[in-house]
Amino acid sequence: MDIYYKAGVISLIGRIEDNHTHRHHAIQVVVARKPFSAFIDNKTIQSDSIIIPANVPHRIDAGNCHTFLVEPESQLGNMLQTGLLKKDLFHLNNEIKSGLLELSGSQEQFWADFKLVMAKVSATNLSLSPDPRISQVLEYVQEKMAKHQGEDLTLAKALALSNISESRFLHLFSEQVGISWRQYLLWNKLLAAGRLALTGYNLTDSAYMAGFSDAAHLSRTFKKMFGFSPAKILQHSRFIQS
Repeated sequence: MDIYYKAGVISLIGRIEDNHTHRHHAIQVVVARKPFSAFIDNKTIQSDSIIIPANVPHRIDAGNCHTFLVEPESQLGNMLQTGLLKKDLFHLNNEIKSGLLELSGSQEQFWADFKLVMAKVSATNLSLSPDPRISQVLEYVQEKMAKHQGEDLTLAKALALSNISESRFLHLFSEQVGISWRQYLLWNKLLAAGRLALTGYNLTDSAYMAGFSDAAHLSRTFKKMFGFSPAKILQHSRFIQS
């Protein structure tokens, strides 16, 4: 499996099968050259492209496909939520599906072409910006994760940064971001650990640097969130370099 990453989006190119039902914070886009089976929120779907909203239980048996995990807070996530996700499940048109299936090459080339494809989705679908206090906290989380300082991220620091009460912060954060503060931290720590492991760190070091207590904690959380263990995906994957 080839893995591409940039802020807000991860792309996995290869086989997705035999994973357990799971849910995660990302919006998931899956496209394939042949119809595949998607088990979503107790429904079985047969399609060659699908978009799954954030936090919806699902399992995909797609064989070779292109999968995109999009953070809802990103610009692309905003566009998907305000445009394409007006229905629970949205099937991409053939032009966009074909464009996504043709993506390949270096990190720079892949994401440059991706931007051109997604520009066809909508030029106008934009959502309102989050509350500035929440935006400040989101930026702080990304800054800490980029520096491998996930262990420094605490509720107390978020409260000090936003300058609002704990109950108000937790309610506002969930309302604005779509998941709880705790789940958002967990999601970002998983992404950080995955990036570290794919660039050469072992799981123990990746877990510690991302803010997990140990590799076992990372593995349990990863499997619960994605449906399979990190060792399984890392064993058969490569991180595409710039």
